[in-house]
Amino acid sequence: MSMSAFDGSGVLRSIESAQVAGAKVVSIEIDSVNERVELEVEVTGADVASNYLQALNAGTGRSDWTLSRLQIQGGTEMALIHGRIQ
Repeated sequence: MSMSAFDGSGVLRSIESAQVAGAKVVSIEIDSVNERVELEVEVTGADVASNYLQALNAGTGRSDWTLSRLQIQGGTEMALIHGRIQ
């Protein structure tokens, strides 16, 4: 079994700096082997999910984060966002 090391500070910095009213990160899953990150974000609407995605990608010059799914679960709207570890 091989362990992959990566500098997660950029990923965590992006998540911490993306402050959008109505968006709350409820889950972070990091896959260092495949260099992917999955976020589950509770949002108050599609516009908030879009704003949060823009905040994640702000200042990067590229789209490291993409919105994969937006759904309502038990009255709560959830956004599933995938990112690349750089």
